[in-house]
Amino acid sequence: MYFILKSTLCLFLFWAFYKLFLEREKMFVFNRFYLLASLVMSFVIPFITIEVKGTATVETIATTEITGVVHTVVQQETLYDKLMDLLPFIYGGIVLLLIIRLSINVYKVVSKTNYLPSKNWRQAKLIFINEPQLPHAFLRYIFINKKDFDNGKIESELLTHELQHVRQRHSYDIIFLEIIKSVLWFNPLIRLFEKAIKLNHEFLADEGVIRQTTNVKSYQYLLLAKARYSVNNSYLASSINYLITKKRLEMMTKKTSNFVAFAKKGLAITLMIVLCFSLSNHVIAQTENGASESVIKEYKELMKKYDVKEGENLFIHKKDVDRMNEIYNEMSVEQRKKYPKIDLPAPPPPPAPKVKTPKAPKTPKAPKAKVKEKTPKAKVKEKNKWKEKEKPVPPVAPTPPTPPVAPKVVKGVKVVKPVQPVTPKEPVVTGYEGSIPPPPPPIMFEKLEGAEYYLNGKKSTFEVLQKVMSENGDARVKLKEKKGVKRFYIDTL
Repeated sequence: MYFILKSTLCLFLFWAFYKLFLEREKMFVFNRFYLLASLVMSFVIPFITIEVKGTATVETIATTEITGVVHTVVQQETLYDKLMDLLPFIYGGIVLLLIIRLSINVYKVVSKTNYLPSKNWRQAKLIFINEPQLPHAFLRYIFINKKDFDNGKIESELLTHELQHVRQRHSYDIIFLEIIKSVLWFNPLIRLFEKAIKLNHEFLADEGVIRQTTNVKSYQYLLLAKARYSVNNSYLASSINYLITKKRLEMMTKKTSNFVAFAKKGLAITLMIVLCFSLSNHVIAQTENGASESVIKEYKELMKKYDVKEGENLFIHKKDVDRMNEIYNEMSVEQRKKYPKIDLPAPPPPPAPKVKTPKAPKTPKAPKAKVKEKTPKAKVKEKNKWKEKEKPVPPVAPTPPTPPVAPKVVKGVKVVKPVQPVTPKEPVVTGYEGSIPPPPPPIMFEKLEGAEYYLNGKKSTFEVLQKVMSENGDARVKLKEKKGVKRFYIDTL
């Protein structure tokens, strides 16, 4: 995080200084190396460590003593910590992909030179292409349209302009810039440096053309005419851009005095030195005398605080431990003998991570059986059936008692009433008017095989009916036959 902040701050200050003081001055060679050096310095300064001699400042650390067992605070790893651990791998993966993409693009451009027709021209090699593009240079190759070259439609000034890019090796600056863009892909300030570097390359190439031509205005008119037809799409190559043509025309006639150039160069170098010293990492170097008296006094207080006897309780602060180690490293050999280092108890191991027991998988529910929908006829039939069951049974008139006669057979069932035996006269009980009547004779049944018996509308058994009828002799018997099964319906009175 500190690297990103320091690097971004350096890039912004370098670019702001270039935009305010150097861009409009005609010292293109210095500006070229200033911009490249700014990228390098912004990347390197956060890693520079400078030893400084001096007295360490005493920090006041607020402490709180708590009685109890010796405590050591162990911070558990949070989600943020896990993400921070993965961040370097994510960042490195993105950088690797961007570097691979850059390599593929360079390979595509260079591979064209192996199969396209070419021609050696001065210090460069002309590569003839069929696409309608303006001449553009990369490395030592100048890509031009074959048809325009054969017809003589390519002006010599344009070829000289691209030759200056080849001679001054501007393509290496572009490749270096793309590598920096791949490493610092998250920083938008790199795009500003890219525009400034490419514009400065055009200034340098224009300056080389002007040195070799006598008619500057004709070259300026040529740039204006070609700016309308700039169709170059190669982001690695130098091209004519209509938006920057105005600046290029102004810089052709611009003049900068030697004093102004020298003063601004000195300010640029001073800025680099100041940023290098102020934004680098400072470490206080150990002097011959060791730590100062104020620092030793602070160390004594910390020693007194943590010099406890066995069995005593205290609370250990991590800040105090780090401060004691820092002061101890600043001490000289004599001071270390006089004030030895206190060995504080080691922190306990971190707690074991909680292991979540996996939940047992839920047993799938058995699919419900599909119930076939009833037809309308079946619904009406079932409704009528329930209506028949709900009909009240009409009351039956009581039958008069039958005199004892011979056994009576009712459709397969013989109801036998035994003849009453002659019983002797019972003695009369005193205090009660009349005599105790004898119990009624029981009604007897004969069981038929396959027959069904119903008592008061409910299905029952022969044994239950026999028991009930023996207790209550008066009953109404009804016989029905359905599908060959005889059903007896008996209602007690």
